[in-house]
Amino acid sequence: MMRPASIFCRERRFTHSGANRHLIIALMQQARVLWPAKTASQLVVITGVSERAAKYWLARKRGISAEALAALLRSEQGFEFLKATIGNDRPAWWRQFERRVRVAQLIEKQKMLREELEAIEREASNRVA
Repeated sequence: MMRPASIFCRERRFTHSGANRHLIIALMQQARVLWPAKTASQLVVITGVSERAAKYWLARKRGISAEALAALLRSEQGFEFLKATIGNDRPAWWRQFERRVRVAQLIEKQKMLREELEAIEREASNRVA
């Protein structure tokens, strides 16, 4: 019985040349912004690749696999990597999505500020009483 060809295929990579070069550059720039110290180590933790592979990505010597890109997108910093992936292209659906994310972030920030204000007010009323 023959095995499916996918078993014998190597992991698909976004190469570091051509149109995908900009993607690799954008992703690695974002990684450096998020983790200015020990960037390669953070990439290893999130993607599960070797430190050598992560350093090759950062040096733009190798392409990143689809699996590694998916791991970055699934991480806590995934939205930042998604923005880097989208780049300067801003289709209507992206602009709408980005606005919704920003509104959700502001609502969360507003909630935290409200809680902080209430704590300060409680502290002030306890001192007066």
